[in-house]
This record gives sequence, C-alpha cells and structure tokens, in this order.
Amino acid sequence: MSALLDLLFPSKCVVCERPPQLVCVGCLPAPRPQSELLSGYRLSYALDLEGAAEKLITGYKDLSKLALARHLAGYLDEALELLPVRPAKILVPPSSRKNFARRGYNPVELICSKSPMLRSLNRVSARSIKFTLDQRGLSAKDRRENLEGAFEVESGSGPLLIVDDVVTTGATALSLASASAAAGFEVAGICVVARRNSPGQTRESKKA
Repeated sequence: MSALLDLLFPSKCVVCERPPQLVCVGCLPAPRPQSELLSGYRLSYALDLEGAAEKLITGYKDLSKLALARHLAGYLDEALELLPVRPAKILVPPSSRKNFARRGYNPVELICSKSPMLRSLNRVSARSIKFTLDQRGLSAKDRRENLEGAFEVESGSGPLLIVDDVVTTGATALSLASASAAAGFEVAGICVVARRNSPGQTRESKKA
C-alpha cells in the first residue's frame, strides 16, 4: 500500500525535499562501483553511504518509501558486475522479529525481488538463533561480538553470494559468511548497495 501511495500521491523527493517525485532523476547519486577485501572476502558495492545515497536508503528503510526499491536494485546490479563469478544462490540477512513487525517486510529481500540479476536466483534461508542488540551506536568490536554465532544457515553446498543493503564494519555479513561455511557453502562474495565508513574505521585494503 505504501508503494502504491508513493506512486499515486508522492509528497516530495527524499533527497531535495521538493515535490512532486519520490526522487528526482537529478538527485539520484551516480553509481561508483567499487570492490575491496573484507576479512578475506570480496566485497562489492555501488555507492559510498553519504549525502544523497544515505537519504535514499533512509527514505526506503526508515520512511517506508517502498517504491525506492527498484532504484536500489539498480545500484545492487551495478555492484554485481564487479564479481568475477556470479553464484546461482544468494543469502540475505533475516529480519529481526522487531524490525519485521515494524516494517512488515524484509528490505533486502524486496530489493532483490526488483533486481533483474538476482530475482531468479535460488534463495538460501538463514535464521537468527540468539538475541542481539541494535547494531546502531555499537563500536566495531561490539558489533562483531553482538553478532558472533547469531545466525544459522540451512545446509547446502556450492558457491553462495551474501547480499545486503549496507555494510559498515561488516559484522553482519561476516557472521553470515561464517554460518554459511559451517552449513557447507563456499562464500563467493558479498554484494551490497552502499558502504559506510564509520568514524575511525579504515578500509582493509585498497579498492580493486
């Protein structure tokens, strides 16, 4: 319903805050696909999470502007182009019960469903198996400890791609990668829409 209302009666652009479009064409940030290593895994992303990119994702996730999913899917596809191999299976982080109850949907699943490159791929399921704190406001060390052993992935085999909307320290993606390896998969890469560099954080390697 939210997506339909945005299409019929868009209030203002989530970036410049001017009517009548949900996002102005000129306000969409230009994709800048980049790749780096994250604890040994190849991470690819299309945007740095700042300025217009941050407003776009905030509008989607926090303001429930679901029609923005197709734009975010386009950025995700740009990041996917950097991967040398595209696995036939993908895994997205499961929504917590609290977040799913608040939103009514899994934001990453919805983005994947709008992606021509991802929507037809096989999904591997994961579930949370321990109580975790909200990651926002936690240090990099606390984020890792908070999500250590937090997920269980269904058993399987073969290359697997982990997909998310945003990565900051990589705690969620790395916890999922560990659980995926324990379940029998080979993690071929991590692909996200945007990369946030938190204060005091340094990238593990130069972008490749």
